[in-house]
Amino acid sequence: MRTLGCRSEDRPIVDQVLGGGYEPGVDLAKPVVLDVGAHVGSFAVWAAERWPGCSIHCYEPARESFSQLLMNLVGLHETIACHRVAVVGLRSSNGEERYLQGVLFHSLRGCSSEYSLVAHPCSSEDGELVPFLDAANLPPCDVFKLDVEGIEDEVVPRYRYWAGVRVALVEAHGVRQDLFCKEFFTQRLFRLVRQTVGDQIWVR
Repeated sequence: MRTLGCRSEDRPIVDQVLGGGYEPGVDLAKPVVLDVGAHVGSFAVWAAERWPGCSIHCYEPARESFSQLLMNLVGLHETIACHRVAVVGLRSSNGEERYLQGVLFHSLRGCSSEYSLVAHPCSSEDGELVPFLDAANLPPCDVFKLDVEGIEDEVVPRYRYWAGVRVALVEAHGVRQDLFCKEFFTQRLFRLVRQTVGDQIWVR
């Protein structure tokens, strides 16, 4: 497994992911993988080796993380597509502003009705405007990995293709999100095979 560049404070979690922290125990033939909240690419690199021939879509809004993501994925770009975009679950027909408590998102406005990486702006932690994408417009996949900093209950219900997902890997931020995800995936006949602090690994 390659060594990835990252901030020193992120090294433990990066190494944990590279070491199989998200291992679901499921063999899949060339799956489509969504990495929502891709950070610096540790899960994408691990998934590319875990499921040879897979196609991976990475979504990461933070400028520093996205730049490091691109550097860490050099040589893997044929199978990994990187999108600098914030995936959100906002539904707003009247355009009213909503405020999210997540680390990366300060405020955003109503979602685009079409898949677009240049739809509407979202304020990131450093005040920079970045595009955002309604989770309803994410593509179908076999493996869905999610880390959206506390808006799991906004994003998860908006995704339209859960019926075809075999593996869901979720970082649930806080007790409320943890309970929400457990109820959501249990109702859809996923089986919780492993849980660490915050991380849930679901298969079916």
